[in-house]
Amino acid sequence: MSNEPRDREALDLIAQRSFDSCAVFDVQLEMLARRLQLRLYGALRPGDAATYLAALTFFNIRGLEIENPAGNFPESVRLVGLHTTYSESDDVGSLEVQGGSDWQLRCTFDGVAYEEHPATLASLRDDL
Repeated sequence: MSNEPRDREALDLIAQRSFDSCAVFDVQLEMLARRLQLRLYGALRPGDAATYLAALTFFNIRGLEIENPAGNFPESVRLVGLHTTYSESDDVGSLEVQGGSDWQLRCTFDGVAYEEHPATLASLRDDL
């Protein structure tokens, strides 16, 4: 993993957030580019009830493992945990995601980007 400021800043932001009980609303896997993007929705900031949309993009992923013992599409998109680690000696990061209906995703990566925006909800009445 490069020690680019983007990567270090992203890892620091991810460590400061809580992804427990967030919902996955989009997963994009680009095989040729070896890129994985998870887009999440929920109260990401500890102590803050506001909801946010977050995009976590992992570059140069390797060793992608997805476990789903039920063998079908997960019934829940809720997360119970998302953890990243970085090994200075191996120069590689790892990702582990645990889902609410007993599914898991794991991989290693060389780079990461994090983007977050407040979630805004509009009612149908606003469009009238």
